[in-house]
Amino acid sequence: MPVDNYILILYTTILLFIAMSVYAITRPPNVVNRLLALMLLIFTLWLYACTQELLAPTMEAKRAWMRARYIVIPFRLPLWLLLAAHVSGFGKRLTLPVRVAIFIVPVIVALMALTPEAFLYFRTDFHLTGKIAGAPAVVLYKNAWGAKIYEANLLLGILIGFAMMVSAMRRSRDRLLIGALLFTGLCPTIGHFILDRLSTTVNFVPLTVWPTALGLIVAGMRLRLFDMVPFVVRRQFFDDIPDGVVITDLHGNILAFNHTMQSLLPDGWLLNENEPARDLPAPWCAAFAPGGDPRYVFAVEDDDIHSTDGAGHLAETRLWYERMRTPVTEKHGQIGWIYKFIDITDQVASRAREADEIRQSSETLRHRQWDTLVRDLHDGIGPVSTTIGFLAERALRTPDPAAKDELLRQISDSAESGHAELRTMMNMLEYKQLPWDDILTEVRRFTRLILEPRKIDSTIETEGPPPAEMPAVGNTISLLRIVKEAVNNAGKYSGATQVAVRFTFTPAAIQLTVTDNGRWKNPDSGGRGLRNIRQRVSDLSGTHTFQTTPTTRLTCILPPRL
Repeated sequence: MPVDNYILILYTTILLFIAMSVYAITRPPNVVNRLLALMLLIFTLWLYACTQELLAPTMEAKRAWMRARYIVIPFRLPLWLLLAAHVSGFGKRLTLPVRVAIFIVPVIVALMALTPEAFLYFRTDFHLTGKIAGAPAVVLYKNAWGAKIYEANLLLGILIGFAMMVSAMRRSRDRLLIGALLFTGLCPTIGHFILDRLSTTVNFVPLTVWPTALGLIVAGMRLRLFDMVPFVVRRQFFDDIPDGVVITDLHGNILAFNHTMQSLLPDGWLLNENEPARDLPAPWCAAFAPGGDPRYVFAVEDDDIHSTDGAGHLAETRLWYERMRTPVTEKHGQIGWIYKFIDITDQVASRAREADEIRQSSETLRHRQWDTLVRDLHDGIGPVSTTIGFLAERALRTPDPAAKDELLRQISDSAESGHAELRTMMNMLEYKQLPWDDILTEVRRFTRLILEPRKIDSTIETEGPPPAEMPAVGNTISLLRIVKEAVNNAGKYSGATQVAVRFTFTPAAIQLTVTDNGRWKNPDSGGRGLRNIRQRVSDLSGTHTFQTTPTTRLTCILPPRL
């Protein structure tokens, strides 16, 4: 090869490495980009020193440029080892002493190259091949003991780096990328060993960087080595997370995905990098739609998982996923998307079970409330109707006018009581739930309805703010029934002239107190009213006390939330 053409090739290679260095520096910063940029800079300086050595007019200048080569080129190996460690997952093992150790020999070689006298221990017996005046020539030399140490360091570094890259290739799908990075370190070094020992008038060692350049171009353009995703993050975090992750560009082309994502897809539908996401099967295709909410929940049928329904037949099982989409931006704007897929099948099943439990609980509560309404109709309006019928029949058969009037009065009282019962029941059925203000209004209404015709004074008092939460229908009926029984007994049977109903609301409990100045029956006598009160208080999970001297007092302690 003519020397002039060779120099032209070297200058072309220098421009190529400068372009790749600038591109690497302008991309989003990460460890891999910076290491690659430093390596490309070293290759550029080394190639430039080679061209100047060929073109130098004197022997002294040629030796100076040869030493300049050895100021920069020894640092290629430690940088490549750092790069190999980061992309293969061994970066955590490179402690500070290890990082310092791999730079010791390169620093010694660079220091020796700075001084001609010290460099003699590294390269000796210099002589020229070719012409000096008017034509390029190269400097040939023989190795000294320093060169032996340097070459041993190179061989050891190559073996370590090769082992790390092979390990990464076995664990990674991006074998093309790993191969390109392998060429970055192996080709110049191995070519150097081979060509350095051949008898030639031209130093062809710089040509060994061409496989490196081609490998970095392929990795940079096809696999976006310099762009978007720091490779160190992909190896140390991206593939290790339990959720599926996919990275696409703005056009929907898949740039990268982790092993979990590949396992989430059904057999036969493996993701292919650099292909549009729309080629994926439904409903995965909809999950990659560019519009819509960042959070998207969808289900897929899993033919491999079956469950048995109540009839003993096999039923298909659905797998549920939640997709979270995050834009990838840099200073010039958005450059892609990151999709994260989380398997929420267990969460959906748990929520379905909770919904079933709530539905069953609501159904049970509805039945209990209905039973309460039926029981209240039976215990409230039923006895009143029976009593009215019984008294009316006696009134028809009684010839005594005074006895007839008494029976008619009792029929009026019973009708009045039945009207209060029916009015309360209709209000409950109409409003479903009553707030505390309406409950207190209902207490005042039927208290006046029962006591005013009997010329009995009544007061309804409250202390403290009532709870904001409305009580359940059944609990409201039980509470009103307690007050009615107490007021009805006080008005009809105790001979009282004053009745006071008091509600005391505290965060710890609701206290209901009914006080009158009459005389009730013995609480142990087994009257139906007192039995009903005990049952209602028990239904509300409360306690009660009954005092008959010196005044009659019924005190009920109920939970704060009914």
